[in-house]
Amino acid sequence: MEQVKPWWASRTIWAAIGVLVVNLGPLLGVHVFAAEDADLIGETADQVFTALFALLAVWGRFKASSRVTVAGPSGSGGSGGGAG
Repeated sequence: MEQVKPWWASRTIWAAIGVLVVNLGPLLGVHVFAAEDADLIGETADQVFTALFALLAVWGRFKASSRVTVAGPSGSGGSGGGAG
């Protein structure tokens, strides 16, 4: 796995961000459903989305063919170790 890609091109990173949004959104006042729908749905939707994003993160990790770096792909010409 010698190729390098920027963090924003990673399925795993985006799935992890999705898990964070689903779990932290209500704490920050972000509600996906209207109040009357939320009463009917309860926490089931949050649990389903959390599970789906978690599975997407695992799938993304297995499908990965490149390392993720914060510095971006510009430093991928060398043979050193580290993100720069």
